[in-house]
Amino acid sequence: MAELRGVYGIFRHQDDLIQAASQVNKRNYSDWDCFTPYPVHGLDDAMGLSRSWIPWVTLVAGLTGTVTAIVLQVAIMVYNWPMNFGGRPFLSFPDFVPIMFELTVLFGGLATWACVFVSQGMPTLNPTIIDPRVGDDRFALYIGASNEKFDLVEVRAYLTQLGADEVCEHFDKDADSTQRLIDGVERAATGGAS
Repeated sequence: MAELRGVYGIFRHQDDLIQAASQVNKRNYSDWDCFTPYPVHGLDDAMGLSRSWIPWVTLVAGLTGTVTAIVLQVAIMVYNWPMNFGGRPFLSFPDFVPIMFELTVLFGGLATWACVFVSQGMPTLNPTIIDPRVGDDRFALYIGASNEKFDLVEVRAYLTQLGADEVCEHFDKDADSTQRLIDGVERAATGGAS
């Protein structure tokens, strides 16, 4: 039998997900995440996430590109191979600006791309897809089974209390082995309103 990896709740609206994430953040779970079909403004704050370190890498790489462009152009145009172009000075800063801009963008872009790949563990040959609807029009809040004092019944009840439209279990196998337990069916079985 497949090993339980966690439980997730499906939400229809991003505002419901933001409210649920702020409540889960107060519980101090160590393994939980939110999945959305597009970036949701305010979700980072609700989850208690700090700013990313990747922009600092982009800044340093961009400045490295600028310095590289200046050093290369000064070394070539002033010292190694000075050429007279229409009576301009050898150290002509306006002529250096396009190359400085290009190397700044190139170094910054490549470093950002590499950092995103490395920090996210990409490429992965077996991505975790908890529910295919999350990439379409649904939002999910996932609580991992690796949390201390993880109790399946309590977490399912907690996600239902937070307003999840349905609560599902996520197993270690592929998406076909994911068991879906829809809240409407549970409510009908317990005699609650659907």
